Parts: sequence; structure tokens; C-alpha cells
Amino acid sequence: MASRARKRSLGWVGVALGVLLAASCKRAATPAPATGTPGVRIVVTIPPLMWAVEGLAPQGAEVNLIVPAGASPHGYELTPSQSALIAGADIVVMVGLGMEPQVEAALAAHSQENRLVVRFEEVLGADEHLEDAHDHGGDHDHGHGGDPHAWLDPVLMGRFVEMLGEEIRSVSGESGRPGEISSRAGELQGECAAIDSAYREGLARCVSKTIVAQHNAYSYLAHRYGLAVESVIHGAGGGHGGEASPGEIASAVRAIKDSGVRAVFVERQMQDGSARRVAEVAGVEVLVLDPLGGGDWPEMMRENLGALVEGLGGGGG
Repeated sequence: MASRARKRSLGWVGVALGVLLAASCKRAATPAPATGTPGVRIVVTIPPLMWAVEGLAPQGAEVNLIVPAGASPHGYELTPSQSALIAGADIVVMVGLGMEPQVEAALAAHSQENRLVVRFEEVLGADEHLEDAHDHGGDHDHGHGGDPHAWLDPVLMGRFVEMLGEEIRSVSGESGRPGEISSRAGELQGECAAIDSAYREGLARCVSKTIVAQHNAYSYLAHRYGLAVESVIHGAGGGHGGEASPGEIASAVRAIKDSGVRAVFVERQMQDGSARRVAEVAGVEVLVLDPLGGGDWPEMMRENLGALVEGLGGGGG
């Protein structure tokens, strides 16, 4: 599915939930629609990374997304046409961290000496690339163990944009106008910094610092902003849409009552019956966090911040 680079309005919208987020963003300059002979062929695995790729792709680039908006990448199976796209790509942009085993298998099956593979995991420092979940008492998940959703940390996204810009410049040559790519990378990094500032300000005012979610997707975000993920409602699918057992529901309810949590966070890509049952029993509200979005990473992050501020008591009540 080819996606033409397009201009998006990335102006900052303040989160009006009793929190004044004084941050602004620039409109990122994006390449003009491809004309003439196709250029660099880029494959992107998930929507959040699409924002960075579209903003940095050289003119004439062909950009294809593997996991469409609204779908979950967990357990995603490639179609034959998608495998062919990966086999013929000049650049493959992915998360790593064990998130895309089918893509890794396709890369191994269709090795190409000149293909560039850019993995988000490469920007993680030693203290951020944590494999072990730090389990406290069995019911709490405070670590990154099993969580590949590093793009939900704006600081890490800024590093990724910088790395991706350098890699694209290295393969696009003069036709890619390296100076222009550097300029666009700087604008995107500025937007990442603005969103980081907004999260710091908004979350600092929240009464609660505890997230209860149906999916182990928020440990990087929690680590960055001093939050805790007290309970993940895993369910039969390991948090990917299965129904939770009575014991899991009881553990989640206990975590909510012990920590004063105000909301349970669910996701659009998953069945949320168990999470809603937990919220009902615990007497808290249900709010939506979206770790994938539709391809506009800043918009996704702003919407998630709004939900977090509401669910964590950002009004100071």
C-alpha cells in the first residue's frame, strides 16, 4: 500500500483538562508527491514510525506500510505481497525488540547486501534496553520486560528521528538533497521535544502516578515520566485481546484499590471486555490509550496525554 508523503498540520493543541500545556510545534516540511521514475523503496512496519519516514523520505520515494492503522502488530501475519515488498525494499524501518518476527523472517529469507534495515531499538541506551520485568509482589509490572513500545517515549522518538535522517541521507545520495533531509529532521526533533515538554508539565500535575492497562505497552512512557504500571490485565492472549481469568481480574481490582487508581486504560485494537469488568468492579472509569494511532505520531501522543491527564487526575482533584 503506497503512501504519498503529504503535509500535515502538526500545530500544537493544548490539552484542556485543567492542564495548560504551553508547547508549540512547527509544520514539518514533507517531500512533494513522487513524480517520474520511482526512487528509494521504503517499507515501514507500523503506523507510529510512518510519521518519521514520511517526513524524511526523499522526493520520489515509494513508502509502504505493513501493519495498517487499526490492526495490532502482535501476531500479525504477512501477506505474500507484503513479503515481496520487503524483499524488494531499499530501506526497511521497524521497531525490533522482538515485535516483528515475521518481518525478521522475511528479511532473512530475502537477504540483500545493499538493503538498509533501521530498527528503533538501536537508539536505546543500556539503561533503557531492559529485558527483565521488575516484578514487585507478583501483581505489578514496573519494567520493560516484554514491552517493545519504545516509540511512546518522545525522547526516544527524537533520537530515532535523528538516526533515521542520517540513514536515509546515507542511501539517497545527491538526489535526496541531504541538506533538506537534515532540516526536516531538525523540525521533527523539535516536535518530539515539544511533546516531551507537554508530557512533563501535564503529568507532573496529576494526583495519581499509576497506570492500570489491559496491555503491557506503557513501561517506556512510565519510566520516562515517573509513573508506575501497577497491573496489566493480560487475559488469555497475554494481553493481546484474550479474556482475563477471575484471578487476574481480582488482582487488577486489588491493585486499583491499593493504589487509588482512577481509571482503567483500554485500547482500540483489542477486545476490552475484561478491562471493563475490572473497572466496573473497582468503581473507576474506562479511558482509551492508543499506542499505534493512524500514522500521525504527534496527534496520537497528544490524544494519549489527554487521556492520561484525565485518568490520573490532572485537574488536581
